[in-house]
Formats: sequence, C-alpha cells, structure tokens
Amino acid sequence: MKRTATLTPLLQPSEADGSTRHNCMAKHGLSPATNFERIAGWLDKCDKGHHHELQSGCSLPFVRFVDIKNRCLVEQSPGCKFAALSYTWGNCQQFQLKKDQLAELKKPQSISEVWNELSKVVTDSIAACERLEIPFLWIDTLCIVDDDPNEKHNQIANMDQVCPTNSTSIFSL
Repeated sequence: MKRTATLTPLLQPSEADGSTRHNCMAKHGLSPATNFERIAGWLDKCDKGHHHELQSGCSLPFVRFVDIKNRCLVEQSPGCKFAALSYTWGNCQQFQLKKDQLAELKKPQSISEVWNELSKVVTDSIAACERLEIPFLWIDTLCIVDDDPNEKHNQIANMDQVCPTNSTSIFSL
C-alpha cells in the first residue's frame, strides 16, 4: 500500500508583492506556521500503522533524485524512500537541468551553485524533505535532463512508474 501525504499548505503568498496563489510560485515561500513535527508524526504513524512497503518494479534503469543530505544529484533505484514534488510551473522561468550541468551537479553540495536559479517551491520542497528526514526528492526540473531528447522522452513516458513508487508526495497548490 502506498502512503500519500499531501503537505499543504506549505506555501503562503508573498507579503512583499501581495501575490496570490495564481501567480508564479517563485513568489511564494515556506510558511513559518508549517508544523514539521506534526507532519513527521503523521508520516511515522502512517508507516507504523499501515506497514508500507516501498514498491519496486519500475522498468527504468535509474531515476535521478536530489540527495537531500549531500545537496547533489544521484541516480538510484526507484525502490528507495523518496518524496516527489507535484506542482505547476505557471508562467515562471524554471531552472532546467542540461547535459553540461549533470556531472557538476552530482558533486556533493553542488546544488548550492544553482540555488538562486531554483524556484521557491523547489527550494522549499528541499527544505521540507530535510526537516522531515526524507533522504531523496524527485523534482522534474532537477531530475530530467531537458536538452537530451531521448532521456527526456523516456523519463516523461515512464513517469507513471516513478511516481507510484514514492513514499511521500508534496503538492504545491
């Protein structure tokens, strides 16, 4: 059985510009009212009470994740414990992983080099995983190489196999 936790509302409108949730998610930030201890408790209770098993069986040879502790990209089996971010890009310019960045972003702490290029919803999701002790995070902008048509097509075509194997989903509304 898959555990799905909707972690909302993690985001709140920016008070600086009075934006609403229909505007670019880059203008939003992690709510200071988010009670990560409570959310972690819910996730723990769900794990212990429902005996969740991490699912495997994804036909992809690998899935790229953000390693939360080491702040870099790693390639893992989809059977590891991870969260997946579900969000809309809106009209915002998003960071998109390119082939020439991949080797560099696999180095520990390398995501800090592109941190300011990432949208707020992406950085907040990384922070949420860190607070919830979720070791890996799948985010399309960091985990799919945008300028490699073969990989991009393969990863997108098989996304239905990746997302059901995750242990937690983070939704940005």
